[in-house]
Amino acid sequence: MNATDPEDFMSTKLDFSNVYSSSSPVPLIELYRNLDYVVPYHVEHFVARLIDRLALRHALATPRVVDIGCSYGLSALMLQQGRQYDDISTVDLELWHHRPETAPKSPTGKTGIEVFGVDPSAAAIDFCQRTSVQRWSWAGDLERDDLPAEYCQVAKQANFILSSGAYGYITERSVCRILDQIEDPGRCWIGNFALTPLDYRSSAMAFADYGYKTEASPFLFPHRRFSSKQERDGTVATLREAGLDASVEERTGYLHTRFYLSRPVEDAVEDLGGFWALELSRHQASQIVSDNRRPLFGEVKLSKEGN
Repeated sequence: MNATDPEDFMSTKLDFSNVYSSSSPVPLIELYRNLDYVVPYHVEHFVARLIDRLALRHALATPRVVDIGCSYGLSALMLQQGRQYDDISTVDLELWHHRPETAPKSPTGKTGIEVFGVDPSAAAIDFCQRTSVQRWSWAGDLERDDLPAEYCQVAKQANFILSSGAYGYITERSVCRILDQIEDPGRCWIGNFALTPLDYRSSAMAFADYGYKTEASPFLFPHRRFSSKQERDGTVATLREAGLDASVEERTGYLHTRFYLSRPVEDAVEDLGGFWALELSRHQASQIVSDNRRPLFGEVKLSKEGN
């Protein structure tokens, strides 16, 4: 399999930068709805259940999630505030934008999850800070910048590092900046959604150096509809050039994403086959498909130097 150049692939995708400059999350959510962006369903179901499982395994009363690329705090609304994606309306978001005191602010989830959100969009983070939809919010780019000292203290207690749609714009460099701060990496998992043309091997290698084993979920998740023929053709061409099967994208008309879970080697001995089967049967998002091209990272510890 040939490696995919992330810059070449990402250049074929729809540019969301104009909606991220808005002080209100409404333009972004409207675009999500128009393109049937379904990743929040996956966070609401699969990621939330994984955090429950992590909390149970390590007796965590208040799991702390670091959401890299948090945008306007959508994941926090589900994970920390207990909202369902279908129930997050543009009417509510506009009200919270103009009257931040009306936004939900208390952890209501079964495990009392706290979310620390990071995003380079100052406008999106301003909304998160004004509304307190997530416990902590920082406007910064972890690809370039270290965490400020006050947020290093927050990151020290992280239990789950999440990226639901930012991979390709971010790399393992962002995740490793958080890992460098964590006091107890044995109680922290990493979960990243990455679009299918993106090669995740360098991330798996980097996380292995911290003592993590990475695996991919046994099925592909729909991401969103292609926004144009150009985006569809560019994605299909990128997959084919990398020697990958593009039939799922061609058949469904959707971008698809893999979920990669990295766990400390002590936790990774637990097989998650039963978990995936059970949660798949409960999941309501459309057209999840088996992943016949699922990457395997093996049992041997990888290293950044390739040794």
